[in-house]
Amino acid sequence: TFREIQESFPLALEAKVLHTVVNRVPMAIHRPVVGTEKLRPDQRSSVRDFYIAGCWTKTDFPCSMESAARSGYLAADKLLQLRGRESRSAIPYPKIALSARLVGVLDVLRPYLLAPFFRSLVRMSGGT
Repeated sequence: TFREIQESFPLALEAKVLHTVVNRVPMAIHRPVVGTEKLRPDQRSSVRDFYIAGCWTKTDFPCSMESAARSGYLAADKLLQLRGRESRSAIPYPKIALSARLVGVLDVLRPYLLAPFFRSLVRMSGGT
């Protein structure tokens, strides 16, 4: 909130807010689509000494508040490492098991296998 910002940055009282927007998302975490993780940018940008953080960056987590927080830690780690200081503020994320990766790969078969199966279950239960 503005009050919280002003606690840390007293000069914010003098700021003139020109525009605000509230984003409302019906579901907290979207369902990631196979292959989109490789499109997410790293926290270290191609611009010298410019780092980015946000849930949309490469974090190994789906976009969420946790992903945004992890992204900040990863950006801080990379900045400190560039300055020659070892940092492990971002807890390493374990490798995803082969079985879980296969589920993601097989997701392309959902419309052909799972959808007909669930439609038949609905029909058998008396639904339409």
